[in-house]
Amino acid sequence: MAGDAATKAALAVVNEFNAFLAADDAAGLASCFFADQAWWKDQLALTYHLRTFATPNVIAAALLETKQLRGLSGCIKLEGPAQFLPASPVLQFIDCSFSFRTESPAAKCIGRIMLLPVKTGDGPLAWKIWIFNTTLEDLDIHPENQALLKEPGRVFDGSELKTDVLIIGGGNAAAVLSARLKTHGVESIMLERNPRVGDNWALRYENLAFHVPTSFCDLPYMAYDKKLASPHLLTKNDLAEQLRQYVATFNLNVMNSAKVLSTKYNRTDKLWTVKFHTPAGDSVAVAKQLVQATGIGSQKPFVPPMDDEKLYRGVSLHSTQYKSASELKAQGVKSVLVIGSANTAFDMIDNCHQAGLKTTMVVRSPTHIFPTSYVLDHRSLGLYDLGVEMADRFLLTIPSVVDSQLAKGLNNFMASQEPDRYKDLAATGFPVLDASDPGADLMSNLIERGGGHYMDVGVTELIAQGKVGVKANVEPVAFTTTGLRLSDGSTLDADAVVWCTGFADKDVRATAAEILGDSGEEEGPDILLPKDIASRLDATWGVDSEGEIRGMWKRHLEMENYWVMGGYTQQHRWHSKTLAQQIKAALEGILPPAYRETPKPEVRAA
Repeated sequence: MAGDAATKAALAVVNEFNAFLAADDAAGLASCFFADQAWWKDQLALTYHLRTFATPNVIAAALLETKQLRGLSGCIKLEGPAQFLPASPVLQFIDCSFSFRTESPAAKCIGRIMLLPVKTGDGPLAWKIWIFNTTLEDLDIHPENQALLKEPGRVFDGSELKTDVLIIGGGNAAAVLSARLKTHGVESIMLERNPRVGDNWALRYENLAFHVPTSFCDLPYMAYDKKLASPHLLTKNDLAEQLRQYVATFNLNVMNSAKVLSTKYNRTDKLWTVKFHTPAGDSVAVAKQLVQATGIGSQKPFVPPMDDEKLYRGVSLHSTQYKSASELKAQGVKSVLVIGSANTAFDMIDNCHQAGLKTTMVVRSPTHIFPTSYVLDHRSLGLYDLGVEMADRFLLTIPSVVDSQLAKGLNNFMASQEPDRYKDLAATGFPVLDASDPGADLMSNLIERGGGHYMDVGVTELIAQGKVGVKANVEPVAFTTTGLRLSDGSTLDADAVVWCTGFADKDVRATAAEILGDSGEEEGPDILLPKDIASRLDATWGVDSEGEIRGMWKRHLEMENYWVMGGYTQQHRWHSKTLAQQIKAALEGILPPAYRETPKPEVRAA
């Protein structure tokens, strides 16, 4: 499509859409959408929740209902020229941005439309909406103001702390939310359990490094130094130092070495009271909003139950306890079994091999292997090297199911270009599934499984070349005095066993009561204590019926003024704004009820 043809086509669709929207014409509005598959993803703008609606009739009905709720004023207006994107021979679309305003509450909103071509008989090509996105950009009451980041932090004098927001946690998720809140004029205090900010990275195993582009990991308002630009993979020291610099530069409020002792919520005065201990003694914080930013799938190390645990005379530790192979060597260890075959397990076999330890990987099930070159490709997460804001907008405004399928298709295509890449690895007996496998869905692994894959930075070569041993498709079932007995009846001997078997807390409800401290004695019907609070939370991580991530960055159905902030670095950057906007609106008393309905057009029509 040459010249301004894409913009003209987009404008024609937008004009038709606006006319039907103004006339409350559900059938006409539905006709604007691609019949075979269409989605509307809303991020606070109209639902004041995180929702994704599918099919033209459902989308049209939900748009008309939320239009009335929010006082959608005027119409949507194109912002800038539209772009024609021939993504592949079978996927070509027009991409355009728009803006609009709401009055309840008064806010500026932005959006994105992706249009697909439709050929109808002998007539001209028509364009229909494939993906419709609406996002809250700024609340009129207090637009984001980065100048506020220069304001000094709070001086703690040992008295009772009163604050707008108390954040339990002091890692990346907590810090970026604290900064976002500050730009909205909202004070927050972080309670960090480690002695120093950044220790959540610094205290982990020595060769920890991200397997994704550095640009993908930028924090809001502070990019990584250009000398660390991709394809540099951020080390634990890079991560720790950036987080420390971030908190110091923006004067964010944090109390280190803080252990939460107890938490209660008063449903009458709608205040949180949290008792906690630091080296200076016990303190109390009273807050209007509470955020749990302690990580998902990172708090409860999982080791499968084993028979005869007391027989083993060697060293057995979970990956969270592992620091380095040199530390094991100092204990006299000469051989290691690494249980697991995801990212951490490969890091560990690399570290152990480099230290001269005899190393064997026990692979319990087939593992999806995605070369880092695929991830760094500009058609994948390497897109972030071309502009972080642009990449966020492109990837985070489309439904997760579409993002997942686009990534799956791209990885499958790249794997088809080198079908023998993992031939030598497979020959060793390693049950490798490359990106051409029908089940190779990286987003599903991340969001639903919480693992089961390896982003290959080259360590698979150690196995392919026979430098690291492999025992595949077996489960450890019992200890022996010198190693492990496996599910096939065989045994493996080693001086140490490292369990890279993940975590048992993918759902925040499994850890919330423990993190919130001792429940103490019952205090009255209007007081909620940790077990009560945990029981009222929505499930987190995994996906809901709309294909979106559960329980994160949004309100819980049965627990007010409690939020969960987490995910990975891209989500920290994007959804820190999502969450900060909701908290600001709640503090100002203008946060509308979340729209949780899913219209049934056939019932509505009847």
